[in-house]
This record gives sequence, C-alpha cells and structure tokens, in this order.
Amino acid sequence: MVSSNKQINFFYSKTTSKNVRIIIGIDSIFNLDKFLKNFYADMIFIICDDNVANLYAKKIQKIIKRLPVYLVTHSPNEKSKNLKTAKKIMDIIIKEGGSENSIICSLGGGVTGNIAGFVSSVLFRGLTLIHIPTTLLAQLDSAPDVKQSLNTILIKNGIGSYKAPDLVLIDPQFMISLSERDIRSGYAEAIKHAFAQDLDFIKFIASLFKNNDYINLNYLEKVIIKTISLKIYHWKNVPTMWNDMGKVERLTHLGHTIGKVLEIIDLGYLTHGEAIAHGMVIEFYISFKLGYLDIAKVKKAQEIMNDMGLLFPLSKKYTQNKIMKLLYSSSSDKEPLVALLQDFGNPDTISLHLPRAITKEALKWYFSL
Repeated sequence: MVSSNKQINFFYSKTTSKNVRIIIGIDSIFNLDKFLKNFYADMIFIICDDNVANLYAKKIQKIIKRLPVYLVTHSPNEKSKNLKTAKKIMDIIIKEGGSENSIICSLGGGVTGNIAGFVSSVLFRGLTLIHIPTTLLAQLDSAPDVKQSLNTILIKNGIGSYKAPDLVLIDPQFMISLSERDIRSGYAEAIKHAFAQDLDFIKFIASLFKNNDYINLNYLEKVIIKTISLKIYHWKNVPTMWNDMGKVERLTHLGHTIGKVLEIIDLGYLTHGEAIAHGMVIEFYISFKLGYLDIAKVKKAQEIMNDMGLLFPLSKKYTQNKIMKLLYSSSSDKEPLVALLQDFGNPDTISLHLPRAITKEALKWYFSL
C-alpha cells in the first residue's frame, strides 16, 4: 500500500467553480475510506456492471468501513446506458433508503460512469458523486469530465447533464484485469492530447510501445498524470467558443466526428479508442488537404498509432459510401462540425463544417492504404 498519491485539484467553469479532486496512484484505492471522511453522508451506493462486481465489489466493500454500502449492478454493455437502466437504479436507491445525503459511486468503465453520473445529477436534485474508473479509457477520458449522458434509440449520448464528480480515484492497478487490447484502446486518449499539446509526450508514448513498457504500472501512472494534466490545462485555458457556425469544437473532440460514425457502423467491433484513432488519421489527412498539416506528419501519426495497435483492421461492413451516408444525413443539408489541428503541438484547433468533397477524398486515401 502506498502512503501518498498524486493529487490534482481543479475548477471547471460549467460547474459554478466547484472543486474537483482527482487522486492518482498505484494502490490509491486502499485510501478510499480515508477520503470518505471528507463527505457528510448516510450511505454509499456503488454502481457497477455484473463483470466488475465479480472482480472488485467485495474488495471495495471491505475497504469502506465508515459508511453502509449497497451494491447496484447493471448489464455490462453499451446497451444498458439508457433511461430504463437509470430509472431502475434510482428506484433501487430510493427503496433501500437512499437520501439527499447519500453518495453515488461508479466502479467501472465509461458506461457505468455515465449512468452513475446521470443518476447523481437528477436523483434528489443532486447527490455527491465519486468515480472509481477501472479502464484506462475511463481514467483518462470520461471520469474527470463533467458530461454525464445516456443513449436514446436514435442518438448516442442524446440525454444528459453537466455534473462534476466530487472525487475521482484513479488506481493503475485496475489495469491488471484488462486485456492488452483494452489498454491499447485507452492510450488513444493519451496520444490524442500528445498530438495536440506536447511533442515530447508523443515520443514518450511511442517509446513505451517500442520497448513493450506500455503495460508497466509505473509508466501507466506517468501517462495518466500527464494526460489528465494536459486535459485540465486545456479545459481551463481554452473555453468553448461560439461563432456563426454554432459550437466550436475543442481539441478534446479530435477524431470524434468521423470516429463516432466508425464506432456505430459495426457496433462492438471497434473499441471506442480504436474508432477515434482511425478518425484522427482521416481527420489529420483532411487537415493536410486544407493546407494545415504536412503529409509527412500525417503518415508519421498513422505509423505511430499503427505501432500502438490502435488501427485495428476494419471489417467488410465499413465502406466509404456507408461512412459518407452517416456523416452527411440525407435528412439534413448541414455538414458535420469537425475540430482540426493546424500542427502537432498546437492546441489551437480549427473548427469548420466538413466539406463533402474533401471528406470523400480523405476516405478514398485511407481505404487505399
């Protein structure tokens, strides 16, 4: 057990200057009960999926001594991220004596974090929220964020709210239970911030994969701390702007315009990180065609992400026509908004509506590789 952990505190403007505490460290989970003394609470509800419950629920319940603990589980897949699941969980919490003084604690990946975050934002008009992310992608991406969302039949993340967590407890030890593919997928979030904000970080991540050190817990801890620090710096210094096109997407959206389409074409085939990595390469090429990125840098980025195992081969369900059809819905003349890099290491993204002709050319290039 470690005696001290890296602690990050930050304020996020969308949450009325609420202080969000992030604890990062190997074996930091063993300090959970100590951190709970900072909250006035009557009980804690741990929300997790069935798989995570089998792996970690009893361990976490033993660590917590100062509060009654109640476990609430849901099905372990993206399909459970909906209002039906959220309502079921809220009904259980109310039935088991939950109150406005209860704590909601997510234990799991991004799906669980979103469900728990949404429940905490609406039940009793807002409850204390703790995230204990057990996947690398959740540790780097969704857990520190304030966006809590559920899916509808028609729209991914179509329902949601802004709710900052009160505590995020990040322990690299959880990576031991993940597959190599899931760990590689999590690195997509790290390399995204590296491309946009820190050239040396690109080299560091590439070296971890070259030397097969990317699973080493000490290096993982460094990657987590660096990525979250870059993310928070961007949140604090580059606020969301609006112009005549609407919302100007920030660098956190890199790769997502095309990546989210790739993710839903063959649902479950690509991990989220893999889909975003494919999306980044295609969008980097679009930046090149618009006169920003040099083609040599685009190819280098592709090489790095390929060496990281992020560019998982696309199945036969992926076609240029299908991607174009989903990007440019026939029911709307509006072109999708995209965030593009001007250069690696420059977080000042360009936001524009994605021209059809250039997108088509970029897809043709990518499918020819």
